[in-house]
Amino acid sequence: MTSGNTNRFIDRDDVLAQIVGEFSARNPAYSDRRRALKQKLAPLADQLNKLQESGHPMGCPEQIMLEVQWLLNYRDDWDRPERRLADLTTGLADIGQAEATQGDDGSWGSCYEEWYRKLEPTVDALQTAGLDASSLKPLLFMQRLEDATAVLDYLYRLQTTDIRANGRNERDELGAVQSALSQLIFKDELRDTLKETPALGFTISDELEALYGDYLKQTQHPRTGYWGPWYRFSDRLVMVQDLSFTFHIVNYQSGNIANWPLVIDTTLAIKPLRYPMGWRPDADTQYSNHNNYDIATIFCFGWPHMTSNQKEAVRAEIAAMLDWCLTESVDGDGFKDSGDSDLDAYYFGVRFLDRIGFWDQSKRFWSRRDPSLPRGAATPSDLCRRLQRGFTHLNANSEEADTIHSLLATAVCMTSGSLA
Repeated sequence: MTSGNTNRFIDRDDVLAQIVGEFSARNPAYSDRRRALKQKLAPLADQLNKLQESGHPMGCPEQIMLEVQWLLNYRDDWDRPERRLADLTTGLADIGQAEATQGDDGSWGSCYEEWYRKLEPTVDALQTAGLDASSLKPLLFMQRLEDATAVLDYLYRLQTTDIRANGRNERDELGAVQSALSQLIFKDELRDTLKETPALGFTISDELEALYGDYLKQTQHPRTGYWGPWYRFSDRLVMVQDLSFTFHIVNYQSGNIANWPLVIDTTLAIKPLRYPMGWRPDADTQYSNHNNYDIATIFCFGWPHMTSNQKEAVRAEIAAMLDWCLTESVDGDGFKDSGDSDLDAYYFGVRFLDRIGFWDQSKRFWSRRDPSLPRGAATPSDLCRRLQRGFTHLNANSEEADTIHSLLATAVCMTSGSLA
């Protein structure tokens, strides 16, 4: 329950305060040690950012930096971040490093030490266009996913965080493993890649698919319809509704979930709360294109299951998100900096506009009419061309960049010869 708020859902500040309290109860020096290590990391992260902005990919140092950030946010083992900070300092001295490539363990995350952190870059790499099958190595690090029963036990262990018992906040690991498994199991093209590439030495078994599907059904919360981590705070268990968890499960299963009316009610109710428990990117801001895309995706898949009152509420919310995007986020031929990289700003801005059918009426699930544009906003036809021109100047090369190029090229075709 949020302090000073009648909303029945738990908010980010409440959860964080209790998490810090649990870590501090286990280790009274927790906050001081964490603060000191964050101060050591800050100049190194700044150095890495400047190198990448100047055209140096620095793939390995980036993975080390992300692992240090994770350790400081989700663990209280201070020896590991100290050692990894030393690794980061050494890595930054080699400015000729390329993007991360497949390592001997088969992952594209060989500079991570934590096993699960290797999953995301590997799953992303396996979906990259033009993957050269002849040069691929076996996915040795994923062999632990071959025992379906062990995977299920692992997931249920991660489901509940007990910081006082082991000094671990399991949320990030749980979310990352669920996201990876959901893609490996429910994305047909990715699953075909595994089947048709014997060199990878890994496929998804029927048993794992069945057990994982049952796991998702069992862990959907009956009161909220959402997925999220559980926490043991002192003598009580708290389930946190998590927008990120829920979006990924809904998206990768193409909306094939239960309890849709409840999911929609929860999604509408958590609007005033902080991400990942709600919509707000921070205490002073209601919207971001990233969160708006996630929310619109949930609304899109849930639309056929909504009541008429829910549809009316969702129409108003999507119209408000669109108005914000066009007036507060779009900036010339790009999007205003929201703390994300320029690539991410384009990615989520374009994906949100595409998801709600801004350029393609056939995707406009929430309305049969053209959207009402705020005064001074670019027309759909003009905006897709401006964004296409601006994005070309980024010279980005990644799966995300390919997606943006494709969506904007389609948008230009859809609006050609139109005054829209």
